[in-house]
Amino acid sequence: MVNALARREQDFEPGGRGFWVDAFGERRDAEAAEEIARLRQLIRVIGHEVSNSLAPMASLMASARVMLETQAGRSPRLHGIVETVGERAVHLQSFIDDCLLLTRLPEPRPAPVDWSRVLARLRLLCPELTVESPPPRAGFFDAVQIEQVLINLLKNAREAGGTSSEVRLRFEAAPGGGTRVAVLDRGAGMTDVQIAALARRGFTTKPAGGGIGLTLCRAIVERHRSRLTIERRRDGGTKVSFCLPDA
Repeated sequence: MVNALARREQDFEPGGRGFWVDAFGERRDAEAAEEIARLRQLIRVIGHEVSNSLAPMASLMASARVMLETQAGRSPRLHGIVETVGERAVHLQSFIDDCLLLTRLPEPRPAPVDWSRVLARLRLLCPELTVESPPPRAGFFDAVQIEQVLINLLKNAREAGGTSSEVRLRFEAAPGGGTRVAVLDRGAGMTDVQIAALARRGFTTKPAGGGIGLTLCRAIVERHRSRLTIERRRDGGTKVSFCLPDA
């Protein structure tokens, strides 16, 4: 089995350079089968461990919600935090269940999505997040999967070396219609070699990382018929973006 390495380079920001990669290298059938088997085993192990943690988490959140309801003058912010954690636990459990059932990333289930609700949940998870120009129209995508992409990308941006206050979520009109979603940071950035190497599953710039997060993001974005684009920013840092259709 031969996969052609297709790399295109284009200026996305003045002074910045971006790459997208469709496939990588050459692989033999036996090597590909072995890799798939390893990934399936990894999914089963991760699914087992995550499920063991999510079950008591969901139970604790339910108990905390009841306690909050019985407290006079409860904090609206605390109530929102509990609701968000509980909701993400349920979504993550559903996501893991689908992966274990199909032994692969589940196909997205696109539906109209109110961006304001997505952003409200992200702000609870990332209080210092700056959002530029929220989309005026609803999107059309799998909300659970795209929220997971944004959570992973924002986590990467916070760990890139810059300050948390410099992490931004930007929305732009896509040239072909829809919305381009971009996560920006002012971290150390990456070299051309590192950006190109991100085409390899499991590659990471983090000393203790496994590269699973970005691989998951790329797979979800591609199943939404888009492409994850990574580029250096003119004044330092990295921009990771992808496009989504409007409802």
